[in-house]
Amino acid sequence: MNIQFLGCAPRNFRKGRSIHQIEAVVIHLIDGSQGSCDSTFLNNLLDNPVSAHYSISKKGEIHQYVEEQDTAFHAGKIVRPVWPDLKRGDDNSLVNPNLYAIGIEHEGRPNDDWPDQMYAASALLLQSISARHPKLATLSERNVALHRQIRADKSCPGFKFDLQRLLREAALPMPTTSGTPGAVLIVKNVNLRSGRPSVQAPIVRVIAKDNSRPIDVIGFVTGDEVNGNNIWYRTIEDNYFWAGATADPNP
Repeated sequence: MNIQFLGCAPRNFRKGRSIHQIEAVVIHLIDGSQGSCDSTFLNNLLDNPVSAHYSISKKGEIHQYVEEQDTAFHAGKIVRPVWPDLKRGDDNSLVNPNLYAIGIEHEGRPNDDWPDQMYAASALLLQSISARHPKLATLSERNVALHRQIRADKSCPGFKFDLQRLLREAALPMPTTSGTPGAVLIVKNVNLRSGRPSVQAPIVRVIAKDNSRPIDVIGFVTGDEVNGNNIWYRTIEDNYFWAGATADPNP
């Protein structure tokens, strides 16, 4: 999984999380492009400071703006909430969700379909976040919320989003690597995929055919079947490419 850290304007986030720990993730929709999201969060002159920890493009590109241990401003306004796991303080007042939630924005408009690559990248990011925070070790509707469940005057994250699909993909086990480290020759152009050996995983780049320069790998895994072959090579960066495009398609 490749994450590009862009940072955030100082006014648009706060260092630390006070006394709180990370217990939830809030799913958002940009209502625009990832580029517009980048520009907004890097703008230090906004009348109403705003940010999220991450954004994901329709192509599966992940940008990070705020470190997870810091507070992003993405879900602090509470309007007729229906999410049952909003936290309350000792005086029974609602705690600002920004203090205990990670915010993930997604590219698109409310009526846009979510591409497979965006689901796949979001699931990988959720899986990664889950591994870092004990309260998120098991992902469910109790700790992964839609923004509109907290703020009812928003459609966010849109009308086509399927939370159950995202949770199912995030629950998939990570591939088990077989074989030993080595190198393979690419005999035809092949997509290098991020995070999973799947034709739906985000494309990192295209590896061009080059019979003179082997690609280093740490082993191979089974994944999506392509033309009768379900073997994929795994790189040290946890990316994958289909073995059928190599000189050793069946290691």
